[in-house]
Amino acid sequence: MYRISNTAKNALENSLGISFEQLNDMSPEEERSWIENKIGHRLVFCKSIPQYFSGRGNPLLARRKIRTKEDLDKKSRILFGI
Repeated sequence: MYRISNTAKNALENSLGISFEQLNDMSPEEERSWIENKIGHRLVFCKSIPQYFSGRGNPLLARRKIRTKEDLDKKSRILFGI
């Protein structure tokens, strides 16, 4: 899935603690669960945005228009009574 130079591969292996081949063989779900186990909590989308980010990158992020699945579930429960 990924193709990188040997120097970058060695740097990643040193910082991550697993071989590049193991990382390359993981599915996206396995990568996410490995990261969550390594950091000790669930990955979440941060809704508080520092002011210096407001003029950069994704305009939806700057305007706080990105919604998570949990947000959509709450909204659908309210609108549709599910």
